[in-house]
Amino acid sequence: MISELTLSVLRDNMSIDIEHLISKLDSNSISQFKDCSVEALENFVQYLSCSNAKEEINSVATRYIELVSDCVFEEFIDSMRHAFVAYSQGGLLELFLHQENQAWYPRIKLKHALTPNDIHTLCDIVTVYRGCDLIEVNTKEYGQSWSKSEEVAREFAFVHYSSQAWFSKGSRCVLKATIHKNYIFYSDQSKHEQEVVADTEKLTNIDLCT
Repeated sequence: MISELTLSVLRDNMSIDIEHLISKLDSNSISQFKDCSVEALENFVQYLSCSNAKEEINSVATRYIELVSDCVFEEFIDSMRHAFVAYSQGGLLELFLHQENQAWYPRIKLKHALTPNDIHTLCDIVTVYRGCDLIEVNTKEYGQSWSKSEEVAREFAFVHYSSQAWFSKGSRCVLKATIHKNYIFYSDQSKHEQEVVADTEKLTNIDLCT
């Protein structure tokens, strides 16, 4: 079992979706290594407050990967290592902005605004787009990262992840929605992505782009 301290850090500090994480730990691919996985997470949390957190976290990951010779376990530990290193270097902002779209990467679910941001520059009602899998449409469990640019959304739908093993062009799509800026957790319009991070429960007029 994951300790209450570690759960608190994962859930409250790092905004990691605990249900999603536990479903990964209980999956057939990695459940046989659950004890080692939880132990590694406990160690990652322990070293977050160290002055040389990055080195300690990398060292923990290497130790467990060498201990358990399994490629799926290695992918899980390396994904968690990446998340913890990012958080140790720049807090929740760094973790969210540099999260990876990989099968074993923890799902980050923001609950409040990240700073600095440029939310104040947005119109009250913002039209946003998201490139994603049709699974999100069917389950209505939308990711939080959207863009003000439909072109950027199409890049994320059909280009950026085309080399990934899970990619299937036929199941990719672009969504369009609107949201009030009061329900936006982060915005950076200075970059190509024109990213808008939304409280997905407050999205309206969600529809597929043709």
